[in-house]
Amino acid sequence: MSLLVVSLNSCIDRTLLAPGFAVGAHCVAELEAETPAGKGVNVARILAQLGVPVRLLALVGDDRIDRFRSLLGSPGLEAECLPACSRTRVNTTILDPGSGTETHVREKGEPVRVEALAALGERLARAAAGEWVVFSGSLPPGLAVEDFSARITDLAARGVRVAVDTSGPALAAAFAAGAVLLKPNRIELADLAGPNPEASLPATATRLAAARPGCRLLISDGAEGAFWIGPGERWKGKAAEPLELRKTVGAGDALLAGALAGLHRGLPAEGCLRLALQTAGASLSCPAAGEIDALRLPRLPVILTPAED
Repeated sequence: MSLLVVSLNSCIDRTLLAPGFAVGAHCVAELEAETPAGKGVNVARILAQLGVPVRLLALVGDDRIDRFRSLLGSPGLEAECLPACSRTRVNTTILDPGSGTETHVREKGEPVRVEALAALGERLARAAAGEWVVFSGSLPPGLAVEDFSARITDLAARGVRVAVDTSGPALAAAFAAGAVLLKPNRIELADLAGPNPEASLPATATRLAAARPGCRLLISDGAEGAFWIGPGERWKGKAAEPLELRKTVGAGDALLAGALAGLHRGLPAEGCLRLALQTAGASLSCPAAGEIDALRLPRLPVILTPAED
């Protein structure tokens, strides 16, 4: 059974190598990568590289839709691009190899056409009970949080398993609407849970998971690794040794893709977290988001321990 990944706010990711980059100064940059992206696109591409059959539904601007279609075709990945607006946003990452800094410039997207949202609803209506639908990324202008929530409520009511990686009101709406897997980072988890500065991350996540029986939380925590909190499942994991680092963009998408691959394979919670961390680690040495070094993945050691409050 394939997974359906929805990219609501697709983009072009450009990565520039810019030695000596400084705000307000001039420098010469070299284009290292330019790829179709957006969090959903990255997740789908990595799932395919992990051998998981995946369908991608991407809302894309008219100006880049042919480029998306030509570059997204790969074994195991079935991509459909819906024309959603006139122009695709471009996100730029500036890498300075000398200082090791990353600078990210993110464009806002254009409002999504009503026709594109109608086509999206038609595709989602075909999802069957037991299938996974994954929403990854921010909501584009033109898609209200209430509409997003209603779509998840409908999917959940039909027995479709929904995974979500987003932030702010959209994340809270997904949690309330019935998503069964959420991937916040530490800050997004705190926003979702509300103020309680004395609570640890595992305790906060456990309280949230208990409020929504059956919901699992995969929490990314940067260099500290990640947590997996669910019904009777409390695990913390991190890389056992320093990882080769070329860029961090897309590491969270790789983490989610690895977890979904684990669930697809029927792995237990600790196995899903291990594969998620290995997949994220295998993405760090690649020049573009949505790519992993598949040869390195099984050799990346991970330390797993019960998550303590």
